[in-house]
Amino acid sequence: MEARAAVVTAPEQGILRRLVSLSWPLTVSEFLGILVPVIDMVWIGKLGAEAIAGAGMAASVAAVIMSSISGLNIGLRATVSRLVGAGDHDGAVHMLKQAFVIALVFTAVVAVAGGLLSRPLLSTFGLEAKAVDQGTPYLALMLAATPLFTCRLLAEAAMQASGDAVTPMKITVAHRILHAGLSPALVFGWLFFPELGVRGAAWAPIAAQSVALALGLWVLTTGRTRLRLKLLPLRVVRRDIWRLVKLSAPTSVAFMQNDLGQTVIGWIMVPFGTTAVAAHVVARRIEQVLFMPISGLGLASGILTGQYLGIKRPDIAAKNGWIAAGIAASFGLVSAAAVLLFAPSIVGVFNSEPGLVGMATSFARIGSWSYALIGVIVVFLTCLNGAGDTVPPMLIMAGCLWLIGIPLAFFLPRATGMSVYGLRWMLQSIAVLTAAGFVVYYQSGRWKTRKI
Repeated sequence: MEARAAVVTAPEQGILRRLVSLSWPLTVSEFLGILVPVIDMVWIGKLGAEAIAGAGMAASVAAVIMSSISGLNIGLRATVSRLVGAGDHDGAVHMLKQAFVIALVFTAVVAVAGGLLSRPLLSTFGLEAKAVDQGTPYLALMLAATPLFTCRLLAEAAMQASGDAVTPMKITVAHRILHAGLSPALVFGWLFFPELGVRGAAWAPIAAQSVALALGLWVLTTGRTRLRLKLLPLRVVRRDIWRLVKLSAPTSVAFMQNDLGQTVIGWIMVPFGTTAVAAHVVARRIEQVLFMPISGLGLASGILTGQYLGIKRPDIAAKNGWIAAGIAASFGLVSAAAVLLFAPSIVGVFNSEPGLVGMATSFARIGSWSYALIGVIVVFLTCLNGAGDTVPPMLIMAGCLWLIGIPLAFFLPRATGMSVYGLRWMLQSIAVLTAAGFVVYYQSGRWKTRKI
């Protein structure tokens, strides 16, 4: 009952205090979760623009495929947080086991298909042959490891949704340190490790996340967190499987179409040259690092939304979202100022080729104009998902991207003289429209009555 007591007393403690106490370990986890892969791209960048373009496009394709199951993570968070808020810890553990079943069945298919289709998938984008050669093994290895990655995320999501964000943070710190050390060693063949090039940047996270999954299962099965997992007996309940699938599918579609949209944008950039593709990859990596504190705050607000609804306090749930959105927008403004001032130095960390640095700097500065809006989007997206209201966010994101954004991606570079820079301005228009859609829907309050 410890988690329930914490939620019940939260209004008296103050929403901001609860947000901070839950979001800081989530922020550390999210920050390390993207910082280390970004560092991987720094090492890959030492191998040349073809390596960046190949591995970057491979990562985009992998993100699209893996996002097809990522909604399960969000659905599990919403379900577990609601059940924990209601005091039903056994029910939360049961739903975690159902999520494991779904994940293992789905990702086994992805792992097999990845080995067969990696080169054909990358070849469809029209990349130079050297870039395809660099990206193919990276993509195949990442897809082969999807069962491992997905189960690790589910284990950590269950702990976080129960109110324990510190334990998964410790696991993340441990495995990301291991990842950070293995990556350059495997890419360049340091010490006694083989020199694997781009392949090394894929093997490093596989090895590190194997350790993380083992630690996560150990913590859950030994009761060292707020949930205690007993793997056996495993009772598969079709009603609960369908409940998770129905809740998670819209979020998976939303994430998948967003990642697919980014991949399509990369494909549209290919005719502008390898430097343009590499510059886009670098700019995206910079943004991912800057958005990690916002992502951690968003996850915290989403978990608290579910818990507050679990104790029948939609009024507190709504205030929680607005406060988090205000903090996220403020942080976005600070980040934007930093990029506008220091973009060339930041880009130079990845690669020192003058053409690439110049284009990536421009890309990053254009993107900075929407940072505050993206903070609002992230928070309201996670709050709505935490409430279990997953269809409206999917429709808002899909409509803005595919009905407006992608058509603009074809129009702006060709009809306005903006060239490849028109694609970056297109992303700003999507941010404005998506943020407006989320604000209007969140204010309507319809999500408060969503049943899980």
